[in-house]
Amino acid sequence: MAPGTYDLVAHHIGFELEVREILITGNDTLRYDFKLRPKVIQGDEVIVLAPQPKGLLWSLHLARFQDEFIGETEYSRECKILNPEVLNFQIDPDTKEFIASSDQVLEIENQALGYMIHVIIQEYRSQLPSSSVGFHLRYTILPRFEVLEPGNRQTMEKWERNRLLCYVGSLRHFLATLAGNGDSSNSFRIYSGGPVALKLGVGEILSTDELQVTLDDETLFIRWESDNWMRVVYGVDQRDQRNSSIIRLPEGYTLFDRFGNCMFKYSIEMQGYWALKRMADALPFDYRPNL
Repeated sequence: MAPGTYDLVAHHIGFELEVREILITGNDTLRYDFKLRPKVIQGDEVIVLAPQPKGLLWSLHLARFQDEFIGETEYSRECKILNPEVLNFQIDPDTKEFIASSDQVLEIENQALGYMIHVIIQEYRSQLPSSSVGFHLRYTILPRFEVLEPGNRQTMEKWERNRLLCYVGSLRHFLATLAGNGDSSNSFRIYSGGPVALKLGVGEILSTDELQVTLDDETLFIRWESDNWMRVVYGVDQRDQRNSSIIRLPEGYTLFDRFGNCMFKYSIEMQGYWALKRMADALPFDYRPNL
């Protein structure tokens, strides 16, 4: 396992989830003991009934969840949820947010990238666009990637090619470049300005020297500070909106490792290209591209 910070998860049906952040520094053998607490569900009366088929409303909610969670890129067509019946959905009566949850591990098969992804959902909330708010999605998950066995050499080559294409120009690629761990020939351009102007392609271009990127002495991660809206474009054609993303750091900073893995949830708000890349484009924490 590559050195770095990982979430070690202990999970079992009927018990509370326990997550510990661990630091891997070398090849030492580490031992962690867990004592899970039973999950208590309070109620005045419990009536046990035979399982009922999911209704039409649940099916509509599932279709929405799949569109939102899997994503909107070409790889989403080859990404499938194998056990959707473990999902529960509701609408928050106050905020009108769409909420998805599950007490079981969600199994996702990605035949575009060659992974079986085992997902624990800690939080999932989305809100459809209205007159005052645009579409908004946020989720916290604990994924575990299992490499699928290719049926032939052509399939393996396809997966390797798609993984690289998925990485190139991504948020992780950009952050790794900021950390000095990217190819110097990478063509990222950063523009600063207001959100409306940036959407119109207007903004002041920034050099990487102007960005506040430093080594965080306390955590030894890379720290990036910014109070501005930014547009990040990858590729030679800077007008190509397909590789254009608008971002901001809501807390004024974020932390990431030298490989571009973000360590601070909800610390980067995204619009545009990066916002479309969700589970169908997800790569393991320890994926290392051969650039």
